[in-house]
Amino acid sequence: MRTCSQRSKTNAILDGAVAITTEVLARRRFALAEPVAARFQTDERGSTGIEITVRLKDPTRAAAARKAITERFGGHSRCDSVVIW
Repeated sequence: MRTCSQRSKTNAILDGAVAITTEVLARRRFALAEPVAARFQTDERGSTGIEITVRLKDPTRAAAARKAITERFGGHSRCDSVVIW
């Protein structure tokens, strides 16, 4: 069972990922079709990461958006993923 303190920390991590991603995309003028979302995920080895989901108004810019997000978060991680559509 999670305590209130644990829930706050979990939400802070996800909220931070959403805020940073939203800022990066806004700074580079990517139009969002809906707000950025984030959730925790666990890989096949039990490692936990964050999945960020972005829906762009112009999906043809997905590769550029992925590059901007990856650069901001420091490269590719086996446990984290970015879903853009």
